Amino acid sequence: MTPRQIHGFKVFHVMFKQKAEGDWTGNFLLTYEGKRAPFQDFLTQEVKHTGTLFLDSGAFPAMRKNTDLDVDKYIEFVNTHSGVYEIVAQLDYMPRMHEINQEGMQMKSADLTWERMVYMLDKVDEWEKLAYVVHPSEPAEMLLRRALKYVSPLGRTIKVMGIGLARPDKQQRMHLISIWDKVAREANYQGKFHAFGLQDADCLGMSEYITSCDSSSAIRDQMNGVIFIQGQTYKLSDDTEAHHKSDISPAHREEQEKFLRARAEEMGVDYEAAKTQPQARYLWCVKERDLYFTASARIKPQRQSRKLI
Repeated sequence: MTPRQIHGFKVFHVMFKQKAEGDWTGNFLLTYEGKRAPFQDFLTQEVKHTGTLFLDSGAFPAMRKNTDLDVDKYIEFVNTHSGVYEIVAQLDYMPRMHEINQEGMQMKSADLTWERMVYMLDKVDEWEKLAYVVHPSEPAEMLLRRALKYVSPLGRTIKVMGIGLARPDKQQRMHLISIWDKVAREANYQGKFHAFGLQDADCLGMSEYITSCDSSSAIRDQMNGVIFIQGQTYKLSDDTEAHHKSDISPAHREEQEKFLRARAEEMGVDYEAAKTQPQARYLWCVKERDLYFTASARIKPQRQSRKLI
C-alpha cells in the first residue's frame, strides 16, 4: 500500500484570525508564536471542531522578523499539548534577509535544520508526529535519503517528511515531487509526507506519496469576496465590500446568484451570512477547497518522465 492509501489525504487551512461560531469541520494549521499557538484553545475548547490540527513552528514568520525561536521552549510547548496535533513541524532554520546571498547559506540552513530535527526527535514525546522540513532551494534528494535512513540513539525514526512547495514555478514543484516519489519508492516509505504551501491539483494528483498539504488560499478568497468552487472562482454578487464588486452583467449576475444559492444549500452554508460575514465566507471557502483538492488527490498518479528527476 502507498502512504496515501494508508493515511489518506488532508488539506490543512491556515487559520483565519477571527473567532466566530460556524461549521468547524475542516483541518487547520496553527502557528507557534514563541509562547502559544493562537486559536488553539478556540478550536479545542470553545467550538465543536471535528477535524485535525497541524502545528507550524513559526520559523517563517521568525525569518521575516529577522529573529529566531528557542528550540527548547518549542519542545516544551509541543510536549505540554500532546494529543492536540496530528502533525508537528520541526523548528527549522531559514536564512535571514541579510544571509540570503551569503555563499554556502543553503547548506548552512539545511545543516541547522537537520541538527534541530535530530535534537527534537529524542525530546518530543509524540515523536512520530514530528515532521522533518526540507526547503526547496536545498539538495532535496540527499537530505531526504539521509532522513529516511536515520535512527536516533533512542531507536526513533522519522515518520513524517515535508518539502516546501509554495514556489510559483510549477515545473520546479513537479521536479521536487518527482524526487520525493523516487526516494520514497526506493525506500518503501510508509509514513506521511506534507507538501508545504502546495495547492495545485495537477501536482497533488501526480503522487501517491503526498498525504497532506497546507494553504492560506481560503483566507485570500474571503478577503477578495470570492468563493472557489470546483476549480473556478465566483464573486458574491452583492458583497458589501466596494473592492469586491464585480462588473458582470445583470443577467449573468442573476444566473450566478441562483447557482451560488443552490451551491450554498448543497454545502450546508448560510448564503446570506457568507455575503456579509468574513468568517462565514472563509468557512465556505474551506469546505470547497477541501472537496476539490481531496478529489484531485484521488486521481491515479501517472509516472513522470525521467526528465523531471
